[in-house]
Amino acid sequence: MTILHLSGEGHQAGSSISIALLARVQREAGQRAIVACPPGSFLFNRVRECGGEAVPLEFGTGASARLGELIASESVTVVNAHSSSDRALCRRMRAARRLDPALVFTRRAMPLTTLPGLIADRLLVDQVIAVSRAVARVLVRRGLPRRLVRVVHNAADRSRLAPPAPAAVEVARRRCALPGDRPVIGVVARRKDHALLLSAIRSLQRPVAVVCLGTGSAPALEAAARQAAPHIVRLLPFDPEVRPYYELFDIVALPTRSEGMSLSLLEAMTLGMPIVTTDAGGNGECVRNGIEALLVPRGDRRLLARALGALLDEPSLAARLGEAAARRAARFGTERLVADTAAAYAAAMRRREAA
Repeated sequence: MTILHLSGEGHQAGSSISIALLARVQREAGQRAIVACPPGSFLFNRVRECGGEAVPLEFGTGASARLGELIASESVTVVNAHSSSDRALCRRMRAARRLDPALVFTRRAMPLTTLPGLIADRLLVDQVIAVSRAVARVLVRRGLPRRLVRVVHNAADRSRLAPPAPAAVEVARRRCALPGDRPVIGVVARRKDHALLLSAIRSLQRPVAVVCLGTGSAPALEAAARQAAPHIVRLLPFDPEVRPYYELFDIVALPTRSEGMSLSLLEAMTLGMPIVTTDAGGNGECVRNGIEALLVPRGDRRLLARALGALLDEPSLAARLGEAAARRAARFGTERLVADTAAAYAAAMRRREAA
């Protein structure tokens, strides 16, 4: 089987890390996995750094001809599209009868596709993979047949989570410029509800430091950070090497209003971190409230502050939740990812052959 993964984005995000991981573990399972994405993108470089096949593909003028040539020259069995621009390209090519392999769409975020797009998917796509049951429910509710949708949960890349060298931890510590007299709340994510978290910590009696890794400088968040004083807030750009930062965190927070299935949440679980997150999208499938983490309603600043205070004030609770989260993380391993994805591909190929 030759699998062609497509991503018109390839930017610095958990989705790119997940695509590169999937391609790698598929190769390790004996399948051929090629990733086509913009040249020089984060995904392109990451696949090649891992020894995989990454081919340059710009999703603009001429993309359909280039993709058609690639499919023919590499004898592609399955095309798996992961982002909006490549899904749109595949719809056009399938409608024009220029895309013959089985066609699979992976939906990594809560769907925003318009009704015409979903109608096209019903007619043109052989299988849709949803990374959580929450994503699958929205797709079905919007009109996709249930038989067309399969849930394949994300997995954490454990190779990214090996214990870091002390020197790497020290570099992360200097970059964060954290005082040593307060606990640290870490957020490893780009576009989440950071403003809610920065508002919530203002209710905490104990001074804390918050490290937001992935946001970079953002005027609105910088203003919220100043208003959070005497708490300290650091807004740092994306760093692909996240493991050293986890050594600095006492709590991991994921404040979000919409979530497919968070890679940063899976990573925190794997490392046995105490977690506070919002009950949005696939978060509740990863962790259960009071068992592996504390979940609060979306947008509820007061309950978010209360959950953070509980973990800060009760070390035994934090330790218990972290240990339970590490055990549950085993449910989201790469073996299951490969097997469930292969089953989705097999269903897509059967549907394509029947058509």
